[in-house]
Amino acid sequence: MMIRSAALTLALAAGTALAQEGTEIVFDPPISGGGVDSFELSADGLTIFFVGEVDDGLGPETFDMLYSVPVTGGAVTLLSDPLLHNDVDDAPIVGDGVVFFRGDQTLGNPSNDWFRVPVGGGAQTQITDNTGIAGDGELILGGTELIYTNDEAIDGVWNALTDGSLDFFQLTPIDVDVDQFQFDVTSDGLTLIYGSQQDGGPQPMEFGILPTDGSTFDPTLVTPTDVPDFFQIVDLELAPDDRTVVFTAEFDFDGPENLMTFDIVDGGAPTNIVPLTSPGQDIDSFAISPDGTMVAFGGDLVTESIDSLFVVNIDGTGLRDLTPDLPFFVDVDGGYRDIRWSPDGSRIFFVRDQAFEDLDGIFFVDVDAVVCLPDIDGDGELTIFDFLGFQNLFDAGDLAADFDGDGELTIFDFLEFQNLFDAGCP
Repeated sequence: MMIRSAALTLALAAGTALAQEGTEIVFDPPISGGGVDSFELSADGLTIFFVGEVDDGLGPETFDMLYSVPVTGGAVTLLSDPLLHNDVDDAPIVGDGVVFFRGDQTLGNPSNDWFRVPVGGGAQTQITDNTGIAGDGELILGGTELIYTNDEAIDGVWNALTDGSLDFFQLTPIDVDVDQFQFDVTSDGLTLIYGSQQDGGPQPMEFGILPTDGSTFDPTLVTPTDVPDFFQIVDLELAPDDRTVVFTAEFDFDGPENLMTFDIVDGGAPTNIVPLTSPGQDIDSFAISPDGTMVAFGGDLVTESIDSLFVVNIDGTGLRDLTPDLPFFVDVDGGYRDIRWSPDGSRIFFVRDQAFEDLDGIFFVDVDAVVCLPDIDGDGELTIFDFLGFQNLFDAGDLAADFDGDGELTIFDFLEFQNLFDAGCP
């Protein structure tokens, strides 16, 4: 009797045949249009707040709104007011009893601004009015202030009170270009860490440090050593220790994004924890675990295959593929983005295409789940096509295809492959 792997069983329960998708969270009404743009978990991990489109009859397919849904799936609740807003953008932030979002508004100017709404829905409050395009944000000081980027009016990072007083002020120098700007805030909410262009030239980039109270425009700059002439920080996140910056960086215009860490206190050379060398490789998104020990990321480490979801220790050890690549000949596509950890660090949530048909849903995988390779084509039988697919995975460099770790594909690997199919995942 065949016993399926836990990951594959979960995927089938969600109505798919691909274990690589994880377990889908099913909405009622279902998603429509392009599906989910982005999401965030509540502090207790029981509720998902997401921006996207569901089949609720409120607008055309391009009409994104803010919704909530239990983490177990089920009834979807509309939170944003469709009468006041044309479109909600993909930046929900969950505060204490309120959810913050940004979008196009008609309360005075046709700009993009930040708003807040109670977690159960109700009257929403506008908290910025910069007559520009508000960007990513971060709550600080118990949710009383919001640090966010703003473009077009005066580029830079701003601080806004969240009480609806429309009291905001700029934090960064006026010449900061937010199109190439990444930032995070220390856990006490007092310090902004951002990626910055060096004076006199666009490359290489460095890190800037500024207070969040706007008391000075003069940042402390920390320049990484031993980096190429072209060194662009693409995205960054500050670890819970408030000194380790995890970031992706490009080394040249055509090169892949490498996953790196940097000590913002001691400086020196950054550590490349997931070095990439081929233009066919990429890292799309990442998130640090709540305890700061691991990084989850989506990307393609194996050429000629689709993206996978990986975890790696923050020191670069222990790389694991949680959603092993399908072989390239399966001819599917889809990445993992908006990666979020559950509060206890046991589960990773992400957005990906429901069925490789441009309709994005929310899925999850358990971090400690054992993932195995049998039944590659998902037909419920072990056939020559599964063995050929297994060999193709090894030839493409998949880390999970070399069972005994000797760097060679031998009869022992094929026997273990068959044993796993016969016995199922532990």
